[in-house]
Amino acid sequence: MLFAEIIERGNLSFDGVGFFINNIEAKWRSSKSDYHFSGKLKTFELGFKRSEIEFTDSIDKKLLRMYFQGPELSFFDFNLTIDDRSPDWIQTARSSFREKNQKPALDGIDLLSKAMESFRISEGREPENLDDLISKKYINLATYPFNDNKLSFSIIDYGKIRVGTPSRSKLRSDQVILYDTKTKDISGDYIARSEIDTIAWQYDINVQEISQTFSSEASLSFDQDSSRFEFLQKRGRFKISGVSLEAIPGKDINDLAQFRLNDILLETSDVNMFGFIIDSLPRVDHGRGHFTMRNLEINIPTSLTDDIEINYLLEQLGIWNGVLKIRLIDFEINLLSSRVGEIRVRLQTPFLSISLDGDISLSQGNKSPKISFQQTDVRIKPVSLGVRAMIRKWEKNNELELPRKNGVIMLRVNGPIFRPQIDGIVY
Repeated sequence: MLFAEIIERGNLSFDGVGFFINNIEAKWRSSKSDYHFSGKLKTFELGFKRSEIEFTDSIDKKLLRMYFQGPELSFFDFNLTIDDRSPDWIQTARSSFREKNQKPALDGIDLLSKAMESFRISEGREPENLDDLISKKYINLATYPFNDNKLSFSIIDYGKIRVGTPSRSKLRSDQVILYDTKTKDISGDYIARSEIDTIAWQYDINVQEISQTFSSEASLSFDQDSSRFEFLQKRGRFKISGVSLEAIPGKDINDLAQFRLNDILLETSDVNMFGFIIDSLPRVDHGRGHFTMRNLEINIPTSLTDDIEINYLLEQLGIWNGVLKIRLIDFEINLLSSRVGEIRVRLQTPFLSISLDGDISLSQGNKSPKISFQQTDVRIKPVSLGVRAMIRKWEKNNELELPRKNGVIMLRVNGPIFRPQIDGIVY
């Protein structure tokens, strides 16, 4: 009987397999579309180290077990230069920001012009001023956008609407938008959305290293009633370092947009997943994961930082010289079982620091897993004056006051990760 239980058994193993390429160069030029690229790659390697596959066929069950160390990836010294003609996305971003910034004023003009038309029909005359509309309840100053203290609305010259906006610069007077309800003309400091030109772009992409290594074990078993799988990743590591991206519009080096990143590192260990083939999603039993990103810098183009409103916003965030910096993003999770785990998060920037430490609970099933905080502490330290002002404004608008200690916001959170509840605060 013991001999008859196993019908067939087989295995396959090898110590290594893969391929590599050294000193890759590629060029392409198209005079028809004014497109050109050239690229170099010093080393590319992809392969598996020790691998084993074992299959067992018994009377009531079939079992497939696999162990593999890999895939292992090595990617060194990549350079790519692209010359192309495409829409000016810097100007698009600037135009979109202006449009968003002017929207409250334009919404107010639209509401006022309709209110003035209703007033003419009902009262048989032109409203002389804003008080005429307020007293007859054609408009409500407590509602958007009239409750925006940055805007001042008025009626001038019997049919014209004036909207004033305070200037963000001492070198520039207040901004004024004028609208004639009779001719439908809009003038003053209003800037209409302009057509976006197609210009020449030069892109330079550089990556020093991309590397990856995994060591995993998987099994798949079949019986008459179900098919079960189990996957164990003993260790894993994925790294990107020395990344830079430059975009130069119209060969104007002074308007350079640049992205630089020192390191991205993702490490995992003892990640165990299991489930049944009929289930839609696997379940995680335990595991560790650690993500780190260091020294991210984004150089904002001069044509954006020269805009008064954009520059004001950047200064409020503590961003000087047009360079956005993120010193550290660190995320660590330790799943102790399929239901509970520990979480740790760190964010460090020149304008804001955030730390999070606590526990999480998981509810796993056939649908997407639900994650909730359990007695988790969050500390928020606003560094720049602008960020402090934004938080105070948010508190005022929501009629809340966040608890603080020595200027640091101290929160205890529980509940669903996308809508947690803060102890002591009702919202």
